[in-house]
This record gives sequence, C-alpha cells and structure tokens, in this order.
Amino acid sequence: MSHNEAVNLQHGILNPVTGSPVLSGWRRDAARLAAELLCRVSPAAADEVLDLRSSLLNTGMTPGGLLRAFFAARNRLESEHYLLFFRLRRVMEPALGVEVSTAAGHHVRSAVDFRYCDPRQLVHALRRERFEHDLTVDRPEEVTVRFVWRFESESSSLLPQN
Repeated sequence: MSHNEAVNLQHGILNPVTGSPVLSGWRRDAARLAAELLCRVSPAAADEVLDLRSSLLNTGMTPGGLLRAFFAARNRLESEHYLLFFRLRRVMEPALGVEVSTAAGHHVRSAVDFRYCDPRQLVHALRRERFEHDLTVDRPEEVTVRFVWRFESESSSLLPQN
C-alpha cells in the first residue's frame, strides 16, 4: 500500500474493504483539507472542524447543512488558519450552488457567494436583491432560496432548504 493510499484509508476517504474511493473528487479533497486542519487546531476548536469533516464525508448531507458546517468552522478559525480555509472554499465553490426562484416561475442558479458569514445572511441578501430587481415580486418573502449541488452526481440531495 502506497503512502497516499494509507493516508486516504486513515482519513476515511477509501473503502477499507475494497480500497476504492467512496467520495467524489471534491469531497475527497475537502475532507483531506479538513483532516489537515483538524491536526492544527486546539482541542477547544476541534468540534467545528469535526462537524465540517463529518458533513463532507456524509454523502447524504444536504448542501445547506454542509454550508452551515463550513461557515461555523470558518467563522471560528479562519483568522488563525486562513490559507486552509481559502483552499477549502476553493474546493467547495464549484460543487455548491444557490437557486433563487419566484412564484412567477423565474429560476436563477448561481454559485454560492462565500463572502457571507452565515447561510441565513446569504439567503436574506439574495431575497432582498431579487425583490429589488424583479417588479413581479411584492415582498422579499415571496422569493424562494435553496442551496443545491452544482454537480449532477450530487443532485440526489436537491431538497428545499433555507
């Protein structure tokens, strides 16, 4: 067994029976970065990183749940571990999207804006923006925002969430 295979098996990225990858590429890379981060944080800060890593390894996790775990860890630890969170964000960006829709049937999909500190702030900003630019919307509450997977292989988790 090569060193990389041993590391992947140790971090739960390879199936221990078959030795084959059990995660998509971006999840595997992000889980590896979270494991690296876990080695560098204090025990008091480990909970958020463990939650993030668990969310990354759980293929049934919703996009919103994964974003909440990422933002919680980043909000607590980014000032000490900026580079690792930058790398995590870059790995996760292509996989996570947001769908904004109105009762009139207008749907817009885009990438998640990681400049926000919390998914609720992002949802509020997207609702407000759509309300301000769409004359068919009477109130921001009429705008539906949900987090979605941008890769087809992850689309089984397209459940509405705010």
